Amino acid sequence: PYYQRAFREHNAILAKIAKEEGVPFYDHQSEMPVDTTYWSDGRHVNVKGAKMKGELWAEFLLNNHLIKEQQE
Repeated sequence: PYYQRAFREHNAILAKIAKEEGVPFYDHQSEMPVDTTYWSDGRHVNVKGAKMKGELWAEFLLNNHLIKEQQE
């Protein structure tokens, strides 16, 4: 519970700073599943969680035109 509270506080501070500075902010916590399938201990992702986390971040970066999709 302490970590979850701290993560929420941390995200709120970062979101506020991003808004003030006019820079993109990705609220990963709001999209990352809480299902234990993706977590090794509730704070750290496991292999399956790392894949999901990478996919979510990539989607955010692409959708917000922060990186270009590479052609193979």
